Amino acid sequence: MNQAVAEALVVARADGLDPDVFYDVLQASAVAAPYVSYKRETFLRPESAEVAFPVSLLQKDVGLGLELAREHHLDLPVATTVGRVLEDARRAGLADRDMAEVVRLLRNDNQMEETMTSSDTLSTGQIDDLEDRRYAAMVDADLDALDELLSDEVRYAHSDASVDSKASYLEILRNGTLVYHSLEHTTEAVVSRPGVVIVGGTMSGSIRMNGAAKTLNSRVVAVWVAEDGRWRLLAFQPTRIPG
Repeated sequence: MNQAVAEALVVARADGLDPDVFYDVLQASAVAAPYVSYKRETFLRPESAEVAFPVSLLQKDVGLGLELAREHHLDLPVATTVGRVLEDARRAGLADRDMAEVVRLLRNDNQMEETMTSSDTLSTGQIDDLEDRRYAAMVDADLDALDELLSDEVRYAHSDASVDSKASYLEILRNGTLVYHSLEHTTEAVVSRPGVVIVGGTMSGSIRMNGAAKTLNSRVVAVWVAEDGRWRLLAFQPTRIPG
């Protein structure tokens, strides 16, 4: 329902219709469920409306549904598309905003275009979100998520001074050569320029490498770059902390 209303408003605006008039017609139609009236202000003026249900929670629910569908070998193309739209919204910094704000992505207004441009820098919250997602994907061995987060030209260094390309890094996770059991990370410094963000901090945890258990405790530098409207990791360099 959320996406259907959002898409209807996109079409209405494209046709030059007054959104308020269009919504009046929508509320008087056969699809006028209580939800349609309840969310009126959020759909028409998402920038000023209160948050009723954030994008992050909706994305979680859709993700759980898609995960269950995969377990039962079901193909849900509509739900998959909704999941992608919500992921775009989260990347654009809307994770904590009301779910109705996906309309801003669908109508591609100027504010959203500015948010997605490769010349932008990242907010502290967006940086934390990227780093949290990357570390979670490493522990979960979520290769699809890492494929999205890593630049095709990434240079991923390890504390033993070995370096992986994107293909070789994903392969050692896929075949179990490298297994992350647990990871903790901190952000201590950020240097931000248009299109580039350098994050300095620490990383600790436990892994298994080539069958041997190891403990990580390093200072790390991560370099994120804007590529085709999204932010991806270009380089990662850890330095072991003695002791």
